Amino acid sequence: MEAQPYGQTPSSSSEWSPVGAEPVAHGLSALPNTPASQHPAVSPRTTANKWPLRFAIAFGTVTILCTGLGMVLFYFYDKATRPDRSTPAIAVQNYLFQTLQAGSDAEAAKYSCSAGDLSALTDFRDTAIAIAEAHSDAAGFTWTLGVVQISGSAGTAAVELERDTTKNGKLVAASTSEWTFDLRDNGDGWRVCGAHQVG
Repeated sequence: MEAQPYGQTPSSSSEWSPVGAEPVAHGLSALPNTPASQHPAVSPRTTANKWPLRFAIAFGTVTILCTGLGMVLFYFYDKATRPDRSTPAIAVQNYLFQTLQAGSDAEAAKYSCSAGDLSALTDFRDTAIAIAEAHSDAAGFTWTLGVVQISGSAGTAAVELERDTTKNGKLVAASTSEWTFDLRDNGDGWRVCGAHQVG
């Protein structure tokens, strides 16, 4: 019988392996060298797919902000440019200013009835300006609002109108006349609907 080295029995489960090799135990399979933790790979397509959503959110936010800002600006613009016809006195004052001082019949129409007869006042203005210009003068107008009487949606306003004639900025002539203006509120504010010279 062949002698065995000391400390080793014939039933040993280890096999001899070449120098530098690890011993392999019978009945066990070698496991791959797997790291303890491994993060899943992120596909570039997943990140790219988020950009359309982000763009849509940004575009929607900008659109809402621009719409809101536009509405605010329109409100203040409309409020600033809307004709003030809140009271009979204000309507008369604004109408006289546009007709006699600004000389804008288009703006005066915002304070007058579309079917009103205001030719007496416009003829008075045009005649005064023509006479003054014929003498190289300038015609100007001032007025004083008198009694305003209201009955329901209709009313009248008394006005004292002064016509001034100036030359080189100096007053050369002045005259006054009395007027009555017919007023009406058709649901959108007071308007001037008629003009009558009474004195």
